This record gives sequence, C-alpha cells and structure tokens, in this order.
Amino acid sequence: MTGTPFEIHHFYWGIILLVIGFILIFYAPVFGIILSILGLILVIDDEYQHYRQRRQPEYRSPIHRLYGSTLYKLKFIQRLNAWADDLFRKR
Repeated sequence: MTGTPFEIHHFYWGIILLVIGFILIFYAPVFGIILSILGLILVIDDEYQHYRQRRQPEYRSPIHRLYGSTLYKLKFIQRLNAWADDLFRKR
C-alpha cells in the first residue's frame, strides 16, 4: 500500500461494487442496493482520503486503516492486490 496512482485503491473496488450492485438491482433488488451503497461508501472514503492527503500526507481513512489491520493480513488479499496493481500498472 504505497499510495501510488497505480496502487489498486478501494476506490476501484467501490466502483466494481457499484456496477455489480446496479446490475443486481434488477434481479435481487435488496442485495443490489446493499452492494451499491457499500460501493458508494468505498468510493467516497477513498476520495476523501486523497483529498485530505494533499494537506496531511500521513492521513489514512477509517476504511483504509481497518483494511490494513484486518483483510490485508490475509495472503489471498495480498495476492489479489498485487494482481490488481499489476493489471492497472500495465495500462
């Protein structure tokens, strides 16, 4: 989690959840709305983090800190992040 533009930020995961949620609204409305809301929260959290980091480079959002202290410790998640970083880095 270096903070480079090529790092897969939770913004991207939020966008993915928004798209999947929007599609699912037509098939499973409650689940689609829940996914869309979660995706929107991730997008807003990441955008706010980067906005605030312009003045406070050390700032990490609550979701970023939670992710770093929980999910990122899982090897599967680390490999998924590395794969996603490489995917965006090649473009």
